[in-house]
Amino acid sequence: MIMVIEKVVNKKESKDLIQLFNKNKDKAAKFPSNWMDINSPSAYPIYDTKLKDSFLTKILKRIEKIVQTYYGKDIAIEKSELKKHAQGAYHVMHYDRKYRTSPLGLTSVLYLNEGFVEGHTYFADGTRVVPQTGRMIIYDGLKYEHGVSEIKGDSRYTIPCWYRKKSKNEKK
Repeated sequence: MIMVIEKVVNKKESKDLIQLFNKNKDKAAKFPSNWMDINSPSAYPIYDTKLKDSFLTKILKRIEKIVQTYYGKDIAIEKSELKKHAQGAYHVMHYDRKYRTSPLGLTSVLYLNEGFVEGHTYFADGTRVVPQTGRMIIYDGLKYEHGVSEIKGDSRYTIPCWYRKKSKNEKK
């Protein structure tokens, strides 16, 4: 199942998160759309381990709580990014295997802006999700093959999160 949740953040919060990215862009990694060409249009994730910010932490807790509403209180964010996709960037169809230590495939993507063309999240079954400010999708990234169509116009900002089951010690 692919879930769509609206109004996870408001426009001001989205704008503040984009500003947070821009203030910390020197911490971003480069993730080329074409892995064989490092000069191809890129996504620029700032990994949660590189960005300790109370506002971002508050938003991540909100995201986690929403996901727990549907999947149980024993779910926790394993990894997250504050991410910019530059004009021309895209992601080929893939499953979310990279960086995972948990067998849980749960993934969410929170969209922070509009104002660009395409940049849809698309799935092998034909489903396409159009990014809108504050919209979040939740799906099993190990089950649903997915990608991002080429971004045209302005940049696309998101917060993708990957989840794990809490340990027995965390549940207490």
